[in-house]
Amino acid sequence: MDKNEEKKIYDKVMSSVSESAKNALGLNESEWETADLSDIQTVEQITREQFYNPALNAQFSGINDDFIYLSEDGKVGMDVYIQDKTGDGGKEDFVLYADSMGLLLEHFDIAVEASVEDVHDKFFRIWCEPVTRKFWKEGWKKNCIQTDEQVNALEEQIDDFYTNVIQDAKTSADVMNGMLAL
Repeated sequence: MDKNEEKKIYDKVMSSVSESAKNALGLNESEWETADLSDIQTVEQITREQFYNPALNAQFSGINDDFIYLSEDGKVGMDVYIQDKTGDGGKEDFVLYADSMGLLLEHFDIAVEASVEDVHDKFFRIWCEPVTRKFWKEGWKKNCIQTDEQVNALEEQIDDFYTNVIQDAKTSADVMNGMLAL
């Protein structure tokens, strides 16, 4: 498969993801495309719809491009650190990317919560920079997980990540690879 075919497939998948997200969030085309963060003064004001809107990725990165990255293909990313606190002490530093800021913070949350689910035998400390931590704790956690359905869905993903990644992880790299696969 050549680069053009890969790009066509990627564009088709991203279009489908974008359409699904718009439908799930109840946004029409004009609301999705004209979304803006310019009136936002604090992370607490960012809505679920804004967090999950990939059209806002560049604006999120523009808030602090030293810590919120924009990839060439339009994904948003942040630095993540993982340290094995009970094994070899190994540490992994990497950039985690996702299709939207909401999805990025969701993936981070899943890994962090799964890492503390059962710390008797092993513990992997997962953290990020203070700037992105503020988006996660004061914005995403408060505004994106509000209903029982959202809580249940997130808890299921956390349990799955624990079972499929953390439980069998031998090194920090194993956890990193699990996060990159989310």
